[in-house]
Amino acid sequence: MIFTTPQRVSLPLIDRLTAYEKRALLKLARTSITNEFVVTDAKKTSELLLPLASEGLMMPAGAFVTLTTKTLNTAGDLRGCIGRITTHEPLFLTVQKVAREAAFSDSRFSPVRAKELSAIAIDISVLEQPVKVASWKDIVIGKHGILLSKGFSQAVFLPQVATEQGWDLKTTLQHLSVKAGLERDAWQKDATFQVFEGCEFKE
Repeated sequence: MIFTTPQRVSLPLIDRLTAYEKRALLKLARTSITNEFVVTDAKKTSELLLPLASEGLMMPAGAFVTLTTKTLNTAGDLRGCIGRITTHEPLFLTVQKVAREAAFSDSRFSPVRAKELSAIAIDISVLEQPVKVASWKDIVIGKHGILLSKGFSQAVFLPQVATEQGWDLKTTLQHLSVKAGLERDAWQKDATFQVFEGCEFKE
């Protein structure tokens, strides 16, 4: 049984996860992927993948797993990225699921092959609950992840995306509109925005 301390729940997300929990989630993500390449009888159960539960691993939280190819001179090329913005499942289960989906179910890429595993780096973003903002002007680049919705279209950027790309807010919203399948300037009219903060850590 996991007991939640009120003091820990009130902390910012980045302070809620311990160094052990971050390492455990990264190991869990990688093992969940490599586990798909072993024969059925040798697959590790959830209990073996995560022998020691903890408060942070059991808390419900959204998460994204991003896979990149390791290179010496660049940040690496995207190889897969899938996640959940909100969920009622424990964090360790969410990471386990989206790690596999990022490796094998991202429609933008072919499934990861076993021979690629040593050249792939794993990045995890654990997310706070999204909050609706009154205006796009309330969005803070470098702090907020952004969920744009317009009609039946929707797209999301994690908090670090705009900073990594060197985009300002308007440029970010243009790219987000295109990602949602809309015109570049669609964000300017009748779009709604939710923002969220996150805790990013990587191998």
